Amino acid sequence: MQSNDSARTAAPATGKLGMGIFLAALGMLFAASMVAYLIVRARAQAWPPPGMPRLPAGLWVSTIILLISSATMHWALTSARRDRHATLCGAMLITTLLGVLFLVSQTVNWIYLLALHMTDTPNLYAFTF
Repeated sequence: MQSNDSARTAAPATGKLGMGIFLAALGMLFAASMVAYLIVRARAQAWPPPGMPRLPAGLWVSTIILLISSATMHWALTSARRDRHATLCGAMLITTLLGVLFLVSQTVNWIYLLALHMTDTPNLYAFTF
């Protein structure tokens, strides 16, 4: 039977290993998705296919929001490591608000696409989105 001290020291290593495996699997899934997208696009005669609407420009807004929220989350992490509680709370609040704004932006984009009757079934262009 292990003592409490040895169990406590083993837990962080297990957590890091699990997170590493998770991130590796997620990275492989992302890479496979990108390869599949590139193959589909390379084989298509026209991209986007005729009759399909362009993706909404609001998706760029969503991307910018994600980039900014990544920076504010890094700011929060740095503040936590430096034991700056007030700055940490402010950075987390901004990050949370940006997360809500991202969800609103995505909702608006999907409402726009659904109004154009763009679902995942017409063709591979719609499916890869």
